[in-house]
Amino acid sequence: EMMGFAIFWCRLDCEARMLPPTLDHADVHREAPRCAYEAASLEATTATAAVEMPQKPAKLKRTKPRSYDLRAGSELVYNSAQAQRLHWPDVKPWSRPLSERDEGIAQGRKWWARPPLQEASLLYREATLVPFDDHDTIRRFGLPVPGLAGVGVQGTGCYPVPMQFKSGGVAAGPTASVCMWLEVACAVAAQLPGRMGCWLNT
Repeated sequence: EMMGFAIFWCRLDCEARMLPPTLDHADVHREAPRCAYEAASLEATTATAAVEMPQKPAKLKRTKPRSYDLRAGSELVYNSAQAQRLHWPDVKPWSRPLSERDEGIAQGRKWWARPPLQEASLLYREATLVPFDDHDTIRRFGLPVPGLAGVGVQGTGCYPVPMQFKSGGVAAGPTASVCMWLEVACAVAAQLPGRMGCWLNT
């Protein structure tokens, strides 16, 4: 049995890896359109505009050419030209042609984010999969190692093994920044069941 979690820099990568084969991308797309900068939904924007200017309700505006945010997998739309200008410095590295997303989904594309931002995992495994240097560090600093029944050989403990992936294969080793993201993810994951009431895939 394997235990752990994964983090993704792109929702489409998460869907490609985690959704059951019978569930299509199209079955989970997507929330109601909302301004990518102000996070205002189309319904809220229209309702507000109808009160202020009933003769000319606002509409979310698409970019030209149409594009999507690789992180969220959703089309970039805005309440105003100013909102688009303010958002552009942040979203520019992640902006892609919308046609790329639609064609990729139709073709069953498996890998979306480009290196180095693809995905990483933290697996909890037996001691034999942990490098000797890590064992030395554990002993030097007296770090606790939880023992979980059913993980590896009974009594060997449950060691965190960080992994970074590149286009489906395991990269040479997780970078320092990836290890920091995994550390943050550990803290967040520990709070999710109590604070969010979410389900965990066991």
